[in-house]
Amino acid sequence: LPRLCMTQHPSVRAFVLSAIVLSTAGAALGADDPDPTRGLCRYPDISGDSVVFVYANDIWIVPKQGGTARPVASPPGFEGSPRFSPDGSTIAFRANYDEGIDLYTLPVAGGIPQRVTHHPGAETLNDWAPDGKSLVLTANLSGLARASKLYTVPATGGLPTQLPVP
Repeated sequence: LPRLCMTQHPSVRAFVLSAIVLSTAGAALGADDPDPTRGLCRYPDISGDSVVFVYANDIWIVPKQGGTARPVASPPGFEGSPRFSPDGSTIAFRANYDEGIDLYTLPVAGGIPQRVTHHPGAETLNDWAPDGKSLVLTANLSGLARASKLYTVPATGGLPTQLPVP
């Protein structure tokens, strides 16, 4: 299974990630629990040894081998699209803590989310840049709601830089 997880084919990787999250969510929430919301895990991402996902608008992490999931971020508001940094030490995600949907980072061990973007419109987290120093996002910073463009922003915060994509 781990070798299959490393495949570059997006549909196979998405299927494997979903299967891992659903199987570990059952263990995390109690396999004998008749709770009808069990398994409503979204936005999975995988690192070398962990799976991060969203359950009930909170970010959870679980060992890739299975076990008990633990919450990483659960402030009031929406959290979504968590993505591990390339080294697996930090999670970037979207959240609406201050009325707008912005990007945040958080150490895997937990703590206080650090705000990365401050644009009044919604940004969509795509992933980390390969160097792990910046995030790749799509946003409509040009003012045209239907014309989102690709940007990078330092993971520590700052101004987004548009990527040269036509």
